[in-house]
Amino acid sequence: MLTNEQFDRTRRPALRLAGIELVEHHRELPGRRRRRLGLCDAAELDALLGAAEAGTSDATGQMLCLLTTKFTGFFRHPRHFEVASGHALRAARRHGQARLCSAATATGEEPCSLAMALIEGFGRNDPPASVVATDIDAAALAVAKRGEYGAAAGA
Repeated sequence: MLTNEQFDRTRRPALRLAGIELVEHHRELPGRRRRRLGLCDAAELDALLGAAEAGTSDATGQMLCLLTTKFTGFFRHPRHFEVASGHALRAARRHGQARLCSAATATGEEPCSLAMALIEGFGRNDPPASVVATDIDAAALAVAKRGEYGAAAGA
């Protein structure tokens, strides 16, 4: 569990770097996630917070990793993809094309799932729809750009 000072120091870069507003019920989240960064004790977290406050780019990247969710998978919420595909189909009928956005795309499984749902929904391999995928984590986007997924990414 983070101390009050550590939590306050974590909240500031969360808002500044990612637009994430951490509130009291998020207090345990950075403490649990710090282990995935190899930060074993309070002193290591304090060092990361100090480097992030100083604007060190490596520390900024680590803070983004600490603050963002990394859980993703293909067709994680199947109904969402059906609904989005249906909306895209109606938009394309009205306007000739549709454009969808996958925000916080992480490593890319969800926008790939959306593209597959569009192909199925339109009944063709080149639907008049596109997907724009974004994320603030450059390392996660690099994985998405490669588009190479192991068995663990499957639903």
